[in-house]
Amino acid sequence: MSYISPQNVTAPKERWTLHRVIMKGTAGEPAYALGSWDKGRCIATRWNGTSKNETGWPRVFTHPFWHILGKELNEAVLASLSKDERIRAKRYLDGKND
Repeated sequence: MSYISPQNVTAPKERWTLHRVIMKGTAGEPAYALGSWDKGRCIATRWNGTSKNETGWPRVFTHPFWHILGKELNEAVLASLSKDERIRAKRYLDGKND
């Protein structure tokens, strides 16, 4: 792999906690994850890097990080998941499991 894997992106650590990557994507494609921002559960996204830009976007200097999506986009992201993963993700967002 010529870029930083989404499961290895944990910044910004002071506000974000990665729970699980729900769509990994490949080089130059978007990735989506479940996590918490200031202890509120949410979906985050980022663009995976490439061999020419291994940190992807967004990033601060050389540090890759996640961008939090507005809650109004949750259903659109969840709709693209398999049925089982959609149920698991929705339960996580609703605070019904860890």
